[in-house]
Amino acid sequence: MNSPSRARHLRDALLTWEPGVLAALVQWARDLPADWPGRVFGAGRVETALEAEPRSPYYAEVAPPTRRAAHFHECPACTDSPILLCRWHDGYEAAWREARDILRATIALQPATTVEALWDRLRAADEAEITGEFEDAVDRLIEESR
Repeated sequence: MNSPSRARHLRDALLTWEPGVLAALVQWARDLPADWPGRVFGAGRVETALEAEPRSPYYAEVAPPTRRAAHFHECPACTDSPILLCRWHDGYEAAWREARDILRATIALQPATTVEALWDRLRAADEAEITGEFEDAVDRLIEESR
């Protein structure tokens, strides 16, 4: 991927995931002096700097990892900190903890309920929320649980 394409990708990711950082970078770029390419890159023209090779094979990736992306042990953002997960993996783990808690609470209240049936109910509620029928779906879930 060339520099302009990577810049667009990074801009789009920042706009989606870190809009405040994007705004700070835009402000910083506006404040650069006219001769910044020479000062920063030792090049008199921006076009020369655009052709510069990356200094590292790893560059700042702001977008969340793909599904096939590795476990948090292989995530560059997670390995930067020995204590904390990156925001994406932290959110992913929090979602699974919440799902686990819902499963445990439901099974404690209704031991005959299977995990598959509960997932079907949760999926139906999610679909109903998307289509605007959430309240009806909640009422149905309450009736089914009685």
